[in-house]
Amino acid sequence: MVFSHPLLPQTVSMSHSAWYQNDFEDLEALSNVVNKYNNIVWFSSHSHSSLRQNNWWGTRRYDGTGEAGRTGFPVVNTGAILNEYLPDGDNDEKIVKEKEEASTGLRVKVFADRVRVEAWDFKSGEMIKYQDFAR
Repeated sequence: MVFSHPLLPQTVSMSHSAWYQNDFEDLEALSNVVNKYNNIVWFSSHSHSSLRQNNWWGTRRYDGTGEAGRTGFPVVNTGAILNEYLPDGDNDEKIVKEKEEASTGLRVKVFADRVRVEAWDFKSGEMIKYQDFAR
């Protein structure tokens, strides 16, 4: 498991926005290192993007992902404990839930054959959805 506060561009909710395209100095070099391993799950943060969106997880693909049969690595949006946002155009975001109303995040379960990432609404106590990643 790899954790970063900045969003990996072109991967998860709101990471396609122009706001998040230049957070890493050498994104391809970093991706080349991470892509050498076949059991990586990258957790990306910063946007406070709603976990109810369908693109709450994605795959980091780039020019080097075709090498040695690699297809990229999974990236998961971590959610929002305080404020929850949705995209509003290319360069802006709109708040969905103000401070005390938002309380979403992840639970991660590691099994012998997979890593399960569950998106939760902690205030209601309900799991929103989950995704399994092969180990």
